[in-house]
Amino acid sequence: EEGGAPAAAAGAAAAGGGATLKPKPAEVEEEDSGPPAFDFVSEKDAHYFIEKKLFLTVPAEARWKACEEFFEEGDERLSLQQLFIQLLEKVGVDCRRQVVQNIILCGGSVHLRGFRERLASEISKALKKHPRFSKLAEFATFADPVFPPVSSLFVGAAVYSTLEGVKDYTSADWQANKLLPDWASSSPLVSLDDLEENKQQAGGKQQDNKEKGEEKENEAQSPTGVN
Repeated sequence: EEGGAPAAAAGAAAAGGGATLKPKPAEVEEEDSGPPAFDFVSEKDAHYFIEKKLFLTVPAEARWKACEEFFEEGDERLSLQQLFIQLLEKVGVDCRRQVVQNIILCGGSVHLRGFRERLASEISKALKKHPRFSKLAEFATFADPVFPPVSSLFVGAAVYSTLEGVKDYTSADWQANKLLPDWASSSPLVSLDDLEENKQQAGGKQQDNKEKGEEKENEAQSPTGVN
């Protein structure tokens, strides 16, 4: 390949090797100090030889701009770092540090050159800006699984299927939008509709308890012994 590394892109290969998300001093982006030290934008076209004098030219912008979709928020989507923060908020307080220290990258897109470095930079910034997670930024680390990211999802499903006492997850469950319980939950398979219904029922019970508490308080404050 000629013309330099693709940008979303620029940097070492994404696969393999555990790495802390804590950037080196030269790579830290200071607040209001302009663009980050990492250059994820390429200004060089890439040329690929096909046959004889035939070459395929990929414009510089096409080499990096498509990958920005991973890290920029849209009208109907969240960025990867925002999704990470959103999921971290759902984890119990006592487990958050363990989660942050064991981030596993899965899927083929992870193999894009520089993806790992860019995601590390974005997650670090997102953690530092969060009012409750800023102290977790220094612990954020990519785990180093034995299997490559492109096959990690299959391996995880294979391991899950061999666990004893686990209910089978069928195609019908998947079509019904049922969720697999994660490592922090021992709940049985439930659908998103069930979760929403449970949430509404819980809210209704809280409202009933509140009303009963107010009734008891009013009874306690009302005068007694009146004929």
